[in-house]
Amino acid sequence: MLKRLFAICILLLCAHTLLRGENPVQVSEVYLDPGLGDPETFVPLEFLLDEVSKRTAVPLELSDRMNGERGQILLVNPSFSAWPPGSQGLLQAYPLPDEKEGYRVLSIGRQIYLQGTDFRGLLYGIGYFLRKADFTGTLKWEENSISTAPDKPIRGHQLGYRNTANSYDAWTTEQYEQYLRD
Repeated sequence: MLKRLFAICILLLCAHTLLRGENPVQVSEVYLDPGLGDPETFVPLEFLLDEVSKRTAVPLELSDRMNGERGQILLVNPSFSAWPPGSQGLLQAYPLPDEKEGYRVLSIGRQIYLQGTDFRGLLYGIGYFLRKADFTGTLKWEENSISTAPDKPIRGHQLGYRNTANSYDAWTTEQYEQYLRD
């Protein structure tokens, strides 16, 4: 009985691995759509590069062209139309939301597209990417796509301040900043 249960577990694990698809994409580059702004001054790009360099030993390289052969993050504007051939089904399954602060993350081959309906939406898309990415050694991304927008027209965050604190009263300015960035 125990051998049979063990064999079933192994089969399920193998099936899960096969159904999941490719190995994670190892990301090494980031591309900024020229329609979004100048790479030297575009804040979401700076945020992404800073956070990745904090978490991995290998920083992302800024690329001036779209490259489907290497793992690449593409920050694209809402009117972006140079999608790879064969991606129409994915674009229809995960449409860019109309609501403010909405975003979508699309995994197409070895490319990860981050697209926001506005500036803040792109920032939230980058935040989603950073929370879901694997930072063990190098930056890796499991194939994952999402399209989402806030339910309410306002986003907020509360940092409770009271006399029985056990963490934030000992935080440095850098720790506060990282807490808010995360």
